[in-house]
Amino acid sequence: MGYNTSTSTVKRSDLCEIKAAMRNMAHLPLLAGSLLALRGGGTIAPVALRGGGTIAPVDAPSAAPFISPTAIGIALACVAATMNASGLNLQRWASVRGSAILNVIGLILSSSCGLLDMASFAFAPQSLLAPFGALTLVINLLVAAPLHGDVIAKSDLLSTFLVVSGVATCLANANTKAADRSYKELTALLWRPQFHAWLALVVASLGAATARLRTAGTAMCYPLIAGGIGGFTTLCAKSVGELGKAGAPWHVSTLVGAGIPIFALSQLFMLNAGLGKASSLVVVPIFVATFVTCNAVGGGIFFDEFASLTASQRRAYPLGLAMLVAGVLVLAGRKEKVD
Repeated sequence: MGYNTSTSTVKRSDLCEIKAAMRNMAHLPLLAGSLLALRGGGTIAPVALRGGGTIAPVDAPSAAPFISPTAIGIALACVAATMNASGLNLQRWASVRGSAILNVIGLILSSSCGLLDMASFAFAPQSLLAPFGALTLVINLLVAAPLHGDVIAKSDLLSTFLVVSGVATCLANANTKAADRSYKELTALLWRPQFHAWLALVVASLGAATARLRTAGTAMCYPLIAGGIGGFTTLCAKSVGELGKAGAPWHVSTLVGAGIPIFALSQLFMLNAGLGKASSLVVVPIFVATFVTCNAVGGGIFFDEFASLTASQRRAYPLGLAMLVAGVLVLAGRKEKVD
């Protein structure tokens, strides 16, 4: 009886394929363990197959933080607003009673809130956190009446309603994701024409308010100037944090950081001068509205945070700022109280 050689050849070929498949199946426990590691967080290392080739490494998705960076930024912004309102009222109380200690405590609180603001902007976009500065207005309204005996009029309540509504509208339509940029991308932001136009507008407004202050001595010009300068303080602080994350040269970060104490001290000087001439129910709302507007618009333009907004958000965000400014105009019609 003869053998069928063609059938024997086919069987040997099938046997070789089966053996090769069995050798590769020996990697299944390793692959299963890698998948479990991927589920728990980690990276799958390259796996070499005996038959040739490798399985490329797969990066595991990063686990969501227990507390989101945006929530941390909002919490710091709220604490900063509380410290700011407390410091302002202590300074006014100290100026009336001639207490140097209370004045120092008020200055410390007002200065320290800037540090918390600086920290908060490292966790979330500037245009998102800036409206929380208006919480100073609400807290000041609650504290000024019992502490200083100021009468809360209906116009004060209307102004507060408009400001808070404007802040809520801005918050609901702001960008919630901060972009990570390289040092080259950050320096390119300086040459954007949108930022140049905003910078020219702010500088011209500050110049006009200073000229008005010298000629007419209007007390409302003090918080306007302080709020505008405060916008530059925050912009410098935010920029220093972004430069640090981008690994910028130390002399660049130092140069930008030098603007923080210069602008901060100028802001406190103008604000303290305004509090010595008019009620905090007049000075603080104007300061907060100017400060919030410069922070929100300035940060949104410089860091290009408005680019990712939808069409409806781009309409709603300016509407929120307009409501905030309208609340200030309600107080602007109130007769100033000169101490």
